[in-house]
Amino acid sequence: GAAIGGVLFAVEEGASHMNPIILVRSFVCAAVAALTVRFFAGPMEGDTTWGTLGTVVPVEFGRFPERSYHFWELPVFALLGISGGLLGALFNWLNTHLSKWRMRRVGPTGKVRFAEVLVVTTAIVSFNFFVPLWRGDTSDMRKFDTAQRLFVEFGGSAIRDLFHGEEAIDSGMLLAFVVAHYAQTVWTYGLGVPSGLFVPSLLAGASFGRLVGQSLEGFGVHAGTYALIGASAMLSGMARITISLAVILMETTGEAEWGVPIFFTVMAAKWTGDFFNKGIYDIHIELRHVPLLELRTEKAMLSLRAHECMATQVVCLPARPVVRDALQALSQFTHHAFPIVDEATGRFLGLLDRNVLLHVLCLAKTHDALAGEDGCSDSPTHFPATPVTKTFDPLAIIPFRAMLRNGFPRSPSLDAVRRALSEGDMHCRLDLLPYTNRGCHAVQEHAAAMRCYVLFRTMGLRHLPVLGEDHSVRGMITRKDLLSAAESFCEEHHSGEASARTPPCASPRSLAKGAAADDDSIRDGCSADVSLDANASKEEV
Repeated sequence: GAAIGGVLFAVEEGASHMNPIILVRSFVCAAVAALTVRFFAGPMEGDTTWGTLGTVVPVEFGRFPERSYHFWELPVFALLGISGGLLGALFNWLNTHLSKWRMRRVGPTGKVRFAEVLVVTTAIVSFNFFVPLWRGDTSDMRKFDTAQRLFVEFGGSAIRDLFHGEEAIDSGMLLAFVVAHYAQTVWTYGLGVPSGLFVPSLLAGASFGRLVGQSLEGFGVHAGTYALIGASAMLSGMARITISLAVILMETTGEAEWGVPIFFTVMAAKWTGDFFNKGIYDIHIELRHVPLLELRTEKAMLSLRAHECMATQVVCLPARPVVRDALQALSQFTHHAFPIVDEATGRFLGLLDRNVLLHVLCLAKTHDALAGEDGCSDSPTHFPATPVTKTFDPLAIIPFRAMLRNGFPRSPSLDAVRRALSEGDMHCRLDLLPYTNRGCHAVQEHAAAMRCYVLFRTMGLRHLPVLGEDHSVRGMITRKDLLSAAESFCEEHHSGEASARTPPCASPRSLAKGAAADDDSIRDGCSADVSLDANASKEEV
């Protein structure tokens, strides 16, 4: 039920490029989801009638009856934040090593992965089942006290008990639960099931904060307040999220008065944790090589140039290709964009999206956009020795309205495109210039890699052509190329083998290993200035 917090979380952790359109769409989706939750939460969890909204509807973690705190508690909140940062840094270190071991020994799929889930689930469920029985005098779960219920309740219910429970919880059991749940969270994050991080970390932090709050109750404080602060500290220490976490907790408790204590806590936790390592989300993004561009890049990017990051062999299409050659390029390669070049000189003219090319081919015959029979070649990069002099009727342009009626922005399948064309159409030529983005961003091969990085982040690019001095296509850069080049540079510099590193024009994606991973193969181009690579313009995001 935290609509604004959810949007802020997407901005803070889930996006490397954000514009007003994406922001508004995210907020609309989050607001509709929150309204749906609130609509059903009242009748199902409270005593309100259907259709009643507002403060009478219960929030996720419940409302605090006591909304005051003392000024002298702010340093205590900050100390809780520092503790959360230390525990979060330790959590990230332990989970990173465990995740690397899983990647080496377990793998992403298979019987071993499934067996690990069964073993971990059996161990945790058995532990959480027997510990309350060992501690209590009854086996009836309905008669368990708060400390016992922590081991068997769902996360949300347990967090509400820690936030709002009036009775004191046994400190020994609370400490045992903190240690056990912390270890279980380390063990389960990254497991082959959606175990999550938010609720487990909030529960561990709330337990720790409740333990501290109960020790300070003699000073007139409310232990539930410290449970809230502890939950903020633990999650911020693990994930290093600040603004979104503060807003999420304020929305799920229905209290804006806790803004200042939460701000103190999350900033102390983040600064402390950042001193030791990165947040858990950033760590797993790096482990899985997800091409998410952070606000600040690695220092290695400062010394790299565009030609050191790009994939050098690019699939290009002439401005007026033979239909059969265009279909051949689409069927052989899964790239999301193709550079369009001049047939006579090889000069770069613009970038054409795969989606647009599919629609143009599908609608070309019905809109008389096919011209003449000039023969065809054996490869999409085999250009005729002399320029094509065939003129095209400027009226024979497929209007954008027709593409919309054809389902744009969804792409038609290759089979649908082939059905729309006859065998005779395969030898005709098609003018792609009217549909080409001739003002797309491009960089020179000696441009700083940092400039490419900034272009991807600020402009939301998917592809960035790299041009030579003669304006021919020398390579293509995607987000993954940038990150792969930076990682390779760091590894080689760290190992002291920078002198023997991979030639700067070959990014890791254009090497044999990367090509095998992408299930493509490298093919030699047939133009002096233009070559093709199955991985060069493939979008990895």
